[in-house]
Amino acid sequence: MDRKEDRREQCARLLSAAGRLDRLHRATDPHARDRSIRKAFDTYKDILRAAPGSLPAAQGLGVVLAEQGRLDRARDVFVKVREMAGGAPGASKGLLWSADTSACVNLAHVLVAQGEHERAAQLYKHALQAPGSVFSSQKNRRVQCLQWLARAKAELSQWKEARVATERALAEQPDRDDLIFNHSLVRAEGAIVTMK
Repeated sequence: MDRKEDRREQCARLLSAAGRLDRLHRATDPHARDRSIRKAFDTYKDILRAAPGSLPAAQGLGVVLAEQGRLDRARDVFVKVREMAGGAPGASKGLLWSADTSACVNLAHVLVAQGEHERAAQLYKHALQAPGSVFSSQKNRRVQCLQWLARAKAELSQWKEARVATERALAEQPDRDDLIFNHSLVRAEGAIVTMK
């Protein structure tokens, strides 16, 4: 098989594994969910054996590990992806490669699950401020990341920062009921703490 065919095969396998992850989030049957996780895990591992530098496969593997509850291992994978992305073409020119911000956000999710909200908040802020990041340039992604930041700040009882994040999200999409609710909730919780 020539290099071009090998690359196509790798892309097809990545898409297949990503599809399994998508199905896993929609699966109601626990056995189907477990099967999707196992198949995605095996596919990502196979791709990484064939192409150890595949950042999408490493990202996928980290997501699967997190889904399995293997948070320490997932954390290690996302840290490694960030390191690998830093050495990716374009990184030396100051361009932020998308794998870095995706790994950044995935790592932040793992840190939230592990109760490390301060570090998670720093990573969410990084994703929002990184030039060229989908979290800084695409409105829906930015709003989503602002919500995650607000949650991390709320978990730390840093109500002012949580309120600012929800206000920024609400300014972007003022008609979304969930954003209005979250903003109201953060304001109410902040007021209760202040009154005590």
